[in-house]
This record gives sequence, structure tokens and C-alpha cells, in this order.
Amino acid sequence: MQKMSILLMICLLAAACSSSSSGGSGGGGSTTKGDTTKNTSTVTAKGDTGTSVDMKVEKPVDKGDADTKTLGASNAGKQLVLYVTKASTTGSSVLNVFIDTEKHPLPATGIPVGAENSDAWVLLTLAGATTGTFLSKDKGTIDIDLCPTAQGAALTGKFNGVVVYNPAPVGDKEFTLDGPFNLVYFGGAGALTCKPTTTGGTDAGTSGGGADAGSGGGKSDMGKLAKPAGATCDANPCDGGANTSRNCCPVMPCIAPCYEKCATDSQKCATACRADMGCAMGCVTTVMACLDKCPKDCNASAACENAIKAYNQCGMNNSSACDGTGTEEQDDACIFDKCCAEVKAAF
Repeated sequence: MQKMSILLMICLLAAACSSSSSGGSGGGGSTTKGDTTKNTSTVTAKGDTGTSVDMKVEKPVDKGDADTKTLGASNAGKQLVLYVTKASTTGSSVLNVFIDTEKHPLPATGIPVGAENSDAWVLLTLAGATTGTFLSKDKGTIDIDLCPTAQGAALTGKFNGVVVYNPAPVGDKEFTLDGPFNLVYFGGAGALTCKPTTTGGTDAGTSGGGADAGSGGGKSDMGKLAKPAGATCDANPCDGGANTSRNCCPVMPCIAPCYEKCATDSQKCATACRADMGCAMGCVTTVMACLDKCPKDCNASAACENAIKAYNQCGMNNSSACDGTGTEEQDDACIFDKCCAEVKAAF
């Protein structure tokens, strides 16, 4: 197969696999902003006695850091968890953030922090010249610029005067946290809650995280759901975005960027294979597993998940027949037509 895009024809339903790499929405899930290759933090913690703790970190992405909860981002159900750890010969600092996205759908600016185990709270642990455990209580906010929906997304944001307190102070009674971060998200059990995707014309965040707005004056990105030019199948996926209740339509704002990540990974895989057909087929297996995982990660219904699996399989079954029928758009239309029934069932 010369073009891996034929193996990902479910992406054409969202148009995100080709369009969201250069822009997207003023809200909803996204994986296109920030740096996906490294975790960075320029957060500072200033104590009430003049102590300053520099939490500047810059390190290449390592999934092990996320697994050990030392550096990166993950989720536990609807809860987003951020980890920033800095260790040196003079001491260490560990910053943890917990945000209930069901109460604060992402992206969001000005998320108010509260006490431990509230909707959004912060824990700072210091060891060294200053030692203690500091908890947020009632001051400051956090910005989260994106809603990550696929592993490997860069999550950017900022602390705005977040005050953390030591319940048993020895020295500093409190620290104030300020500054931006870029943490790569590695997922977890369940899925975060994202705001409905819009194209209103303003960025969603304050730290450069909101994707560029598109046209359409507030129409949902679901409006991008459309059959490719030249297709003869009479399916109208999610009624051009107007229908947000039919089968998989409610979760498409989450599934689309997840598919985008699968598409990007598959293209990298195919490029590395060059002319090795055995390698290319291995890429096919990998990408299909990736595609099958997206509905689960987005909490799709069983009916939606089964319908998407049927569409994915149809695309696979017809990829050889449609690959090379003309332009890429014509190839897309070929798959769309051959899988007309599956499109209608899913969308």
C-alpha cells in the first residue's frame, strides 16, 4: 500500500486528520498545540519570608516519568493530574495538581483552586533548605489551554497566584505559585471531560493553547463531518454537525483528535518502512489497534463502538481496491462509497 491515509479513512469523517494540524477550534479536545517532545516548567514558588523555589524543568518526554508520577500529565477517570518534580543535590520539589474536569470541563481559564480533595487543588512538597508539605486552600487560579484526548498530547497551562499553605509551618507558612508549564499527557483510565468544540474566533486559553479559530460563527466542529467530494453515497454524517445525538455523533469532538493522533503515528510508521511491505502491514495492525481504542477512551456507547469497528474493518477490506484510484480525495470518496452502510450506522 503506497498511502497509509487509505488505512485511516474514518478520519475523513472528521476532516480533523487533515485540517486540525493547522488549526481547529476555540474549545474541545485538541492535540495540536504545545511541544510534544519534552516536559517543561518555569513555575516559581515564592515563600512569605522571601524564600524562592525555582521549579524550572526541561526534560525530553519519557513515559516512565508519567508512569512513576514524577513528570507529565495523566488522568484518573474525569480527574486530570499534573506532576512536576525537580531534584538536585540541595533538595527536591514535587508539585501535584488535581482537577475534576466534570466540574471544570477543559480547556478552561481561571480554574479556582480550593482545599485538598476539592474540585481543583494543589500539593507542593519540599525537601532541602525548606522542608514541608503545602496545600492549596482558597487563593489563585490555574489555566489549562487544551483538553487532551489522546496519549502524547502536549498540555499547556499556567499558575496564577496559587497560594499553598503549610499546616505545620517551620519557616515559610505559605508559597505562591506562578508561571507556565508544558506537560505531555499519557492518558489513564476513563476519559477527561472536554468542552463542546466551537469555532468562535478566540483562543480558548491564555498561554497559547487554544487552536486557531475557524470560520462559521460559532458552529460546532461537528460541522466538519461531511462526505468527501465526489462520493455518491447519500450518507450525511451527523447531518453535517447538526445532529449531536445519533449514535457516535455526541462523542465525535473527542474521537476526532484521537483519530488524528493515530493518523500521525501511522504516517510516521509508514515513512520509516519505506518499501518494506511487511513493515507496512505491521503499521496497519498498530493503527487499527489505535483506532479501536479511541471510542473506549472517549466513553463511547457499545453501539457506537461496534459501529465504528465495522466501519474501520470495511475501510481495511476495501483499502487495496481504493488505493491509487486517483487523487487522495478520490481515494477517500471510494472508501466512503464502499462503506456507505457502515457510515450511516455509525454517524
